[in-house]
Amino acid sequence: VRTAFAAARARGIDTLLERILLEAELLGLKAHTTGDAVGVVLEATLEKGKGKVATVLVQDGTLHAKDVVLAGTTFGKVRLMFDHVGKPIKEAGPGTPVQILGLEELPPIGEKFYVVEDLSAAKDVAEKRALLKTEKERREKAGTVTAANLFDKLDESQAERLRYVVKADTQGSVEVLKKSLEELGNEEVRVEVMLAGVGGVSESDVLLAETAKATILAFNVVPDGKARKEAERVRVEIRRYEVIYELFEAVQKAIAGKLEPEAVEQVVGSAEV
Repeated sequence: VRTAFAAARARGIDTLLERILLEAELLGLKAHTTGDAVGVVLEATLEKGKGKVATVLVQDGTLHAKDVVLAGTTFGKVRLMFDHVGKPIKEAGPGTPVQILGLEELPPIGEKFYVVEDLSAAKDVAEKRALLKTEKERREKAGTVTAANLFDKLDESQAERLRYVVKADTQGSVEVLKKSLEELGNEEVRVEVMLAGVGGVSESDVLLAETAKATILAFNVVPDGKARKEAERVRVEIRRYEVIYELFEAVQKAIAGKLEPEAVEQVVGSAEV
């Protein structure tokens, strides 16, 4: 509370800046203001009126509007840039957080981004990375059945399944939800996230949920008109949440409902004839 009170009144700013400059000098933290920008993705979201927006932190070099950016399996030319207060800017140097528009897809949180010279080259690299990622996920999902894990595989195949399609408002929320939901499962009930993405619930999400016999979890997003009608037609349930703990609590209750009842034998007496 004391820190928030001081920050609201801009107290101690000079001391903070002096401390940061001193530690940067002692640790040898330096960056170049010239050259192609390199940085990290802080957040990614879909915003009304803007579309796909990635918040990035420039760590070295200078990022300019119209630069071609490669970030993991996505790429694009920076159409617009905004600073931390939403003001349009044309360039951003080291240590500057900015919102950029123009990427083909939303990048994962924590992904490094690089400025490259050619858009087609960026596309080729992004597509190759996507193929490698898909292949890696396929191998990890398939796994290798050995004598050591044969019974684990059999138990897993006999477990109940709770399947979900997850849609959220930000990439950060999507990653947290997907990881946390899959960890809620146990030996008897497995939680499978068939799709996790940013944005409102679409008609294609409903069709996927129908095919996979899954429930749609919408966190801080709403289904569009077509999706709502299609969900009613094919009887796919769409559950909307605004508090993440309520979402987890609902899934935990669903898991408890799937568990087999435990038979307990209790001796209440005996008789001899």
